[in-house]
Amino acid sequence: MRKIECLTHKRWNKMWRLWKRRKLGTPLEELVTYYNSMSHGHAFYFKQFKGNSLEVLKHLWILKEYLPEEHYNNLKEAFELFNTIKDNELTPYEEKTFLKYDEIYFLDNYFLHLILLNHLTKKAYRILRKIKSNKC
Repeated sequence: MRKIECLTHKRWNKMWRLWKRRKLGTPLEELVTYYNSMSHGHAFYFKQFKGNSLEVLKHLWILKEYLPEEHYNNLKEAFELFNTIKDNELTPYEEKTFLKYDEIYFLDNYFLHLILLNHLTKKAYRILRKIKSNKC
């Protein structure tokens, strides 16, 4: 078990280094970008794209394959709300409207962590799944 943890940790760190250089490739690039941005919420995630809705749509299309349906629909609704905001400039009140979408994400955001681990090492993913099922 210790050997797998060490290997996973090294791969995890390597993944972040590659992500910073934008050398991960699809779909990992989109998954890590979403995972990283969501620590600040949906509004921050969409603001990153600086009005490039084609880039956001590309991310949404890719994330649809990996996110559970409930979370994908939540992301899609947050994007539709973001599109209604003029010039994508959020007032503090408008940022609060995204809190309900953020809450749905944070209720069970561990799934995204597991998806990323799955890409890093399938064996570590199976072990984590066993551990999680034993805790329930």
